[in-house]
Amino acid sequence: MLRHNYKLSSELTVETKTYETMTNEMAWLYEKVAANPSNKKKDNYILDDSFKRYAICYSLTTVDNVPVLGSIAWNRPFYNGAVRILSRYCINPEYITCEFGKGIGSFKRGIRLDMVDHIDQQVEYALDKKYSNFFISREDKTLDGRRTKEILLQINKHSQHSWFINYQKELVCPDSKNDSCWQWVIYNNKSLTEIRNENI
Repeated sequence: MLRHNYKLSSELTVETKTYETMTNEMAWLYEKVAANPSNKKKDNYILDDSFKRYAICYSLTTVDNVPVLGSIAWNRPFYNGAVRILSRYCINPEYITCEFGKGIGSFKRGIRLDMVDHIDQQVEYALDKKYSNFFISREDKTLDGRRTKEILLQINKHSQHSWFINYQKELVCPDSKNDSCWQWVIYNNKSLTEIRNENI
């Protein structure tokens, strides 16, 4: 069934805020996403210890106080000091086909413009904590990461920071034999490969 995007009223209040700890509203959003039967990766959103153990900050976008977009910035030991932003990015299932906030009238392929607020806020928060390398990673089955490169173009049009991409996939989790651990990486400052090569 084809679902069309539709625009919410531009009079709605859309806000993105970043927090040191997970709020009740954000926990509610993740529980809602995890309970969505149509989400093939719903298990990734079940709240467990990983949501707190490595988290640096949490970002939440609301539409008239309804939690709509959520993501986490975290620093797992495997990242060699880099911060993975937009981790566990999710959207309220009731808003999947909606345009809202910065996206109204200019819905961009592959990226919701309000997502850039998550990116910039998480980077600024982590910079204050003395982190200096940031990355976004995603599985992308398109030829040569074409989808990720399209997303990179949109991020660079709207972000306060400059972002780059490696021209090959990078290992983002310890199991090198697992194909899903090799992902396309959009990074600010240094890539994971550069960071690892410096530590050899």
